[in-house]
Amino acid sequence: MDTSLDTTQIQLEYEPSIATIWLTLPVEPLPCITPALIQNFCEVAEGLKREHGRETPSEEQPFKFLVIRSASDRVFSLGGDLVSMADTIEGGHIDVLDRTAVGGATASFNMASGFGCCFVTISLVRGRALGGGFETARCCNIMTAEAGAVFQLPEATVGLFPANGIGTVIAPRIGYIQARKLVVDAEKIDVATALEAGILDEVFDTGMGEAGVRDLVARLTAHHSAHVAYERTVQRQNNITLDALIAETDYWAKTVRHLSASSLARMRRVGMLQRRMFGAAAR
Repeated sequence: MDTSLDTTQIQLEYEPSIATIWLTLPVEPLPCITPALIQNFCEVAEGLKREHGRETPSEEQPFKFLVIRSASDRVFSLGGDLVSMADTIEGGHIDVLDRTAVGGATASFNMASGFGCCFVTISLVRGRALGGGFETARCCNIMTAEAGAVFQLPEATVGLFPANGIGTVIAPRIGYIQARKLVVDAEKIDVATALEAGILDEVFDTGMGEAGVRDLVARLTAHHSAHVAYERTVQRQNNITLDALIAETDYWAKTVRHLSASSLARMRRVGMLQRRMFGAAAR
């Protein structure tokens, strides 16, 4: 594998025995989604497409699965960096908001479409997966988690709404009623609830996530072509396109420009809580 694709933001590792690429999200300085991380993710995705893109799966292809995980065993992702986001909004940096929207849509599309590389994408959540972090995990073809993981779309509590695949990719997969509850109620849910609701595909014991994913990949390998074909069918039937995802995030980008002063203040308070509570714990 071309290690030039590895960066200071995202790390890639190839495990040839199971034809799998492990994509590890950083936790420094904070396990959040930022414009820089989104840009880095999209650069990595383009590199993977250049190296490994193919229209149809093959028994001979060296990479069949891509697993996204966090460098922390306590936090998958806290979602957007709310302090930086408030700075961007108050500073009137519309170009940054627009780029972030398009980049987030592109990242979600890559996870849902297997990077256009006949990958089956798998997420492994350990600890908290909030906001856009949760959406990233569930936009994957298969979502797994360790016991003790927690999921939430908290955007409504700061006057916002999630828009990185919840409507285009996730709602058709888990059901529109369930998706609406996640968005509007903004409640935290545990692994048992997520599994019962069909949000999660697999659950592993604490500390056994990576081993569990390896076992899962081993089971799926013989049926890789069928799984790719199924996911592409789902993609076509549900109109999961980049244009549809961009429309979803574009609506978010237009809305955040008009947040009230009280919403921005609340966003800052929650953002400071992000940094105090999880900055050190995620390391």
